[in-house]
Amino acid sequence: MRYSSSSTAILLAAHASSGMTGYEQDGYSKLYMIFICLAALFYLFIGLFFLNKILIQYNVLPVARSLTLLTTVFATNIFYYTVVEAGMSHIYSFGCVTMFLYFVKSYFLKKQNYQILLSAALFGLIILLRPINGLVILTIPFLSGSSKSLLDGFSNLISKPKLLTFSSIIILLLLSIQPIIYKIAVNQFFVYSYEYEKFNFNDPHIFDILFSYKKGLFLYTPVLLLSLTGGIYLFKRNRYEFYSLLLFLTILTYLLSSWWNWWYGGSFSSRVYMEYIPLFSLLLGISLSSLSKGILKNSFTTLIFACILLCQIQTYQYRYYQIHWENMTKEKYWEMFLRIDKLV
Repeated sequence: MRYSSSSTAILLAAHASSGMTGYEQDGYSKLYMIFICLAALFYLFIGLFFLNKILIQYNVLPVARSLTLLTTVFATNIFYYTVVEAGMSHIYSFGCVTMFLYFVKSYFLKKQNYQILLSAALFGLIILLRPINGLVILTIPFLSGSSKSLLDGFSNLISKPKLLTFSSIIILLLLSIQPIIYKIAVNQFFVYSYEYEKFNFNDPHIFDILFSYKKGLFLYTPVLLLSLTGGIYLFKRNRYEFYSLLLFLTILTYLLSSWWNWWYGGSFSSRVYMEYIPLFSLLLGISLSSLSKGILKNSFTTLIFACILLCQIQTYQYRYYQIHWENMTKEKYWEMFLRIDKLV
């Protein structure tokens, strides 16, 4: 199993220099792997638990919710980053982002203080896990449900300065964890490990990040493209939600595709979208709930299961390097497409 977690590497290096025997080091290595895998599974199930609650908030029917949850796990790269590369931050961010979406939506529905405190804590944790995911704050207009609800929610928050102050303190305390660790480790409060890597906002690779053979999101996880059909029903139901979600996904794609390494190195599909899969899952659930019974719904469901099959085959191919981690081309993609005869 390959791990990309820097914390894991540090711990293993510490044990390597601690005078332990090779047998003892191997035992600790296996123990770390076990706990990392358990943690990944925990955050996966937490994410699915709150994703189900989000689907309920948007009145998605029970059968549609079940199929949506199944699809979220087995038709996306969530499965890969849970069972293979559990040391990456994405599955943990997935769980935290899903909880954040749920509690923010709950606040606009019920205006309860504890929902603000939990949202603040989750927002701080989300940034701590992966700073770029602070963009999730831009989902608030969508989650509010309407411009009136958005204004009412902010007015209610501003009218409670103690709650607002305490929430801000929670965020700052969580964000202070990393600088404190840096100070203890290298006597500096801030370490920028990316050096000369940067965003090229004048040269976004929007088409590439979504459709390229190298790492296209919709090519390697086509169920996310299929889920966008939910936008049609969202538009009919609530145009404010449709436009605010469209704006968020547009900003997100522009920013993510502007990173100099828009394919983000070795990864299965475009891993940087994984934290936002709950939004795609919501659209998928809306589609499944809105389609009337008949040939159209049956065809849609068949496509979903085809996406599950495709994703599982490609996950296996990627795991054993039949799909290259970075250098895929059109020729290589179609040479390996559904080649189940090469899976053994």
